[in-house]
Amino acid sequence: MSRRKLELTWPHKDKVLLRLDEHGEPVWGTWDGVDTRLLIKQAHYGDPDAENILIRGDNLLALQALLPQFAGKIKLIYIDPPFNTGAAYEYYDDGLEHTIWLSLMKSRLELLWKLLADEGIIFVHIDEIELAYLRVVMDEIFHNRNLISIICWQRTPEITFLGQGQSYINTIMEYLLVYAKDISRCQLNRVSKRLLATSRVMQQYNLFVTLGERELSSQGTSASGIPYTIYRYTDFDVQRIPANISKLEYIKRFDTIYRYARVNPDNTFLSSFVDTLNPEELFGVVYTPTRGKSAGRDIECLFHRRNQLWPAANNAFVEGGEIYRKADMSNLWTNDEISATRIANEGGVRFRRGKKPEELLQRVIEIGSRSGDIVLDSFAGSGTTGAVAHKMERKWIMVEIGDHAETHIIPRMQRVISGEDQSGISKAVGWKGGGGFAYYTLGESVVGKDTEIGVWVLNYTNSRLIEAICLREGFTVIADGDLHGKKGNHYAHVAQDFVTQEYVNHLLSQLGDDERLTIYCESYDPHLRGSDRAEIKRIPQALMEGS
Repeated sequence: MSRRKLELTWPHKDKVLLRLDEHGEPVWGTWDGVDTRLLIKQAHYGDPDAENILIRGDNLLALQALLPQFAGKIKLIYIDPPFNTGAAYEYYDDGLEHTIWLSLMKSRLELLWKLLADEGIIFVHIDEIELAYLRVVMDEIFHNRNLISIICWQRTPEITFLGQGQSYINTIMEYLLVYAKDISRCQLNRVSKRLLATSRVMQQYNLFVTLGERELSSQGTSASGIPYTIYRYTDFDVQRIPANISKLEYIKRFDTIYRYARVNPDNTFLSSFVDTLNPEELFGVVYTPTRGKSAGRDIECLFHRRNQLWPAANNAFVEGGEIYRKADMSNLWTNDEISATRIANEGGVRFRRGKKPEELLQRVIEIGSRSGDIVLDSFAGSGTTGAVAHKMERKWIMVEIGDHAETHIIPRMQRVISGEDQSGISKAVGWKGGGGFAYYTLGESVVGKDTEIGVWVLNYTNSRLIEAICLREGFTVIADGDLHGKKGNHYAHVAQDFVTQEYVNHLLSQLGDDERLTIYCESYDPHLRGSDRAEIKRIPQALMEGS
């Protein structure tokens, strides 16, 4: 019996959605039919040496144009594509027919996979409408073994009453599909959650502890070979916290708050001290764990009355007059952690129903990247991804097709650069301004049809023609004498003049024994001698298939 893979099928799955025509009907083709476009620099803002990029244009064409320079170099991708809900969004056509939406996503995900670094990670933000279908498509492209998590984000708080027009089951969740390119090589950062501590949680920490001075008691090595030092504390004091203590006093003395905790019997190292230390005195055992969160660094465990004293500061912290507890990251991100309310004016731009909180992107970027890494968002919207990446000292690339590349993103990023933007995460990360970015648009196709005379013509000349043809044909542009592009041991030359036999011989003289050449030209001598090391392609005819 032949083995068949599990996959999702739909009409035109094997095609690329090139565009929608003037009637909104899909135009299907193949990857060869995807226009080759140059990125044309329009402006630069801020630091002239900054490498950040904003591109206005169709993200299929923009991602294709990014491949020669950025394939395999993007550490983190976050995209928030239209959810295909049928809603009439102000900035997006969010009601694409189902199979068109799937085709749109498939082709872009294939390009994003090529751009992603081998150790890279992609987050795709989606709602329940297309979640299941998108999961299967991403399993095909990224492979299900590379699924890291499906994160549930509670976008809106719980609604406690049923109002007019509300559903009996309210939708309050959105989802982030998280995939590695290669899960054996991906590098996730350990990030803790920050949750408002409830009074019930903090009531467990019911001791004020004053440690006093400490003196050396003994030193030794455990049966398992772990060196340790025991200190005895003098003038210590342990008191119960009064039940009627005020929140202000509790916060004021937060660093002295502890609770008793039974020693885990499975921890044979710490358990060995419980019965050997005087229960009426307070001891500290200093050692270096070999595993766990504290592996490789000295820690001190306090013992009193046959229990371990556990400080509140190990699991919580005070900020802005509130106590927050730290928790391990999970795939449930609640509205209490990351709220989408009160974000309308973040970044100084309004993007009704489409904007995501800077705190959400901060967590994504913290988990999936480090300072200096490249973060990519090809559905940039109002520019939240770039704004947050910039404030967190990452490099970024954003692509946006709509007018709001100029009406929203450029003004927002200018405020970030100047330091004027103190909204979102600015105060939390101490953002004061700096950096810069370049703004690009997509150029014309390499070739186009002259409507007056009905023939194919080249839309570029000189260096831009060289760049465009190398991009179209998969060569990397080089500055190596008369050779313009390279792909392994295969070189390209773009001729602006009539190509003669002498012209070809001159180019061949610059090749090594195992190297070959393709010459792109508009005209050449029909009597040229053939060569197994040189191929001549006439332009624009040779490029028309991709136009």
